[in-house]
Amino acid sequence: MSEIFRLPSEFSPDVAKNFIKVAEGLKLEAYRCSAGVWTCGYGHARGVKRGDRITEEEADRLLEKDLKECHRALHKWVRQCTEGQYIAMMSFVFNFGETRFANSTLLTLHNQEKYKEAAEEFGRWVYATDPKTGKKVVSNGLVTRRREEKKQYLRGLV
Repeated sequence: MSEIFRLPSEFSPDVAKNFIKVAEGLKLEAYRCSAGVWTCGYGHARGVKRGDRITEEEADRLLEKDLKECHRALHKWVRQCTEGQYIAMMSFVFNFGETRFANSTLLTLHNQEKYKEAAEEFGRWVYATDPKTGKKVVSNGLVTRRREEKKQYLRGLV
């Protein structure tokens, strides 16, 4: 059975919430992510600094806000998608941001309806900048995340 294609605006950001919660994990005290950015909650980075602490309720509120921003980005850049593609691209935007997504080959191929080729692009986004050396290094966490996003993206299509 093939997935139904819809406009991104027809999806609720909530459909991506659990996927992103699992991918990010929950940390109530600020920590440096693999790229050296101060982060807390479910991967929330904006305005976070060393020593920040939040509650689980605050983490959920921050996630809701972040998901709305990701949804807005998909609404702006994606012509149509399946639910699985929506979830995978929400996770990607959540992790790498709207600008990188908007300029990605992943988005270009997706909008050209070259879905298998677009799915292969997830595997290219597995590098984080080592805060100590400033060099790009493969992040095992990103390898796992991109593999799961690719599976989600292709769900119901192959």
